Amino acid sequence: MNINFGEHYHENSGLILSFVVTLTGVFFAFLGAFFIYRRSVKKDEEIRDLAQVRLYLETIEYFNLILKSVIKIAKGQAEYYYALGVDCENDPYDYHLPNLIASIKIPI
Repeated sequence: MNINFGEHYHENSGLILSFVVTLTGVFFAFLGAFFIYRRSVKKDEEIRDLAQVRLYLETIEYFNLILKSVIKIAKGQAEYYYALGVDCENDPYDYHLPNLIASIKIPI
């Protein structure tokens, strides 16, 4: 029984066949490496895109929080100005100072 493996199978083939076999192996190795590289690049792009979307959502949530805080302070300040107007109507010759809400409560 004659079992031939690997290099021994094509011993008498020639230089051109060995070159073609080598080029075929190199080509498939290059294709495999290229597809693995492209897959890793796509995965990195997806991770970067998700991070960008997360950043946008956090920015919008922060802006929403600031707007709610400003609206709350503005409503309170409007009530103080209304009370100041009533005080000025009741006693126009008195010295009136408006009450101010500290805007330190706005989240930064």
